[in-house]
Amino acid sequence: MESLPGMSALAGNMGPDSNAQFKIFIVIMQSMTKKELDCVAPIDHPRALRIARGAGVHPQQVQMLVEQYKQMGSMMKGITKSGLMKGGDEALAAKMRRNPAAIKNTLGKNIDPAMLAKMGGVESFMKLLGGGADGADMLSKAKSMMKSMGMG
Repeated sequence: MESLPGMSALAGNMGPDSNAQFKIFIVIMQSMTKKELDCVAPIDHPRALRIARGAGVHPQQVQMLVEQYKQMGSMMKGITKSGLMKGGDEALAAKMRRNPAAIKNTLGKNIDPAMLAKMGGVESFMKLLGGGADGADMLSKAKSMMKSMGMG
């Protein structure tokens, strides 16, 4: 997990099992059909059982992945709705350098506080977005990674 851009700061807040959990999620996604990955086909109980058998995991882990995917989608929707991503990653990085307090305030208003807490708070999330040494293009890298996995 730490090898992904921006994730090193976040990994400490996720616990020591984050790498193992991430690997399990990848195996689960590899057991999904393209329609399931694109959210065209809902993942009901029979599908979750099939995916779990294919991945060699418990169906509960499949449901956990689906829930985290929904939470991440909700968070991304909040970021998009806030206007922070207007102009792309470079514009966001410039905004963060110019006025980090305003970005913090905007994030606090548009992202579920429980989700922010899981990620280590607004400061950790800002580092993840590119306010730290990891570079300003973290979101575009994450988007392309998700796309390559068939998730977007």
